[in-house]
Amino acid sequence: MRIVEIRTQPETPGLREAWDALLARSAAGTGSIFLTWDWFQAWWSSYAEPDFQLRLLLVYDEAGGLCAIAPLREETVGRHGQSRRVIRFAVDCSNDSEYLDFIVAADHEGGARAALAGWLEAECRRGAVHLLNELPAASPTLGVLRSLGEAARLAVVEAERNLIVPTLRKVHWNRRKAAPLLGISYKTLLNKIKEHALLAQKLAPQDHHFGASAVESIGLHWLSQLD
Repeated sequence: MRIVEIRTQPETPGLREAWDALLARSAAGTGSIFLTWDWFQAWWSSYAEPDFQLRLLLVYDEAGGLCAIAPLREETVGRHGQSRRVIRFAVDCSNDSEYLDFIVAADHEGGARAALAGWLEAECRRGAVHLLNELPAASPTLGVLRSLGEAARLAVVEAERNLIVPTLRKVHWNRRKAAPLLGISYKTLLNKIKEHALLAQKLAPQDHHFGASAVESIGLHWLSQLD
């Protein structure tokens, strides 16, 4: 399977025909107007904001035939003083799109969804958050998202480490000073330190102000006070 990503709004008539033909071959069929090319084009022209980045995925099989479409977008969402990349369905969040999903040819369900799962997992590991709303309860895509649970958890852990540890170093491991800089409560920071109990040991060799053994002992002493 090969994935081609489009990041600008496509206008080519050929893609429109291939899109609608694929929809007719998919499990969703032509029953959902919200998965049609016309809805996608009209929505994007009307609602797309300047910070929306189109991420339209086209999946091709070994013979070069289009077998799946994932109409997605990326945006940056800020919360608690931090920002994250969020990936959504392209036409979501206007309160008028329902039953959104990937469009997958019925005879390519396994391979095409596996390819899309690989793409989503890679984005997870790069720190993206997937908010794919309005999925039908019976959609096979829900299984794909559940399979990403561990990858998403690891991505969140890595992102938290990359935020928390440099901030702690900046304030010389003062938790009360670090918490407001991170935009979280003091208690939440303590919980995160306990959750990632090996942070001090793992990052000690990179510290330029203390020897590795000194930083390690400081971190361990600090963690011991949280029990």
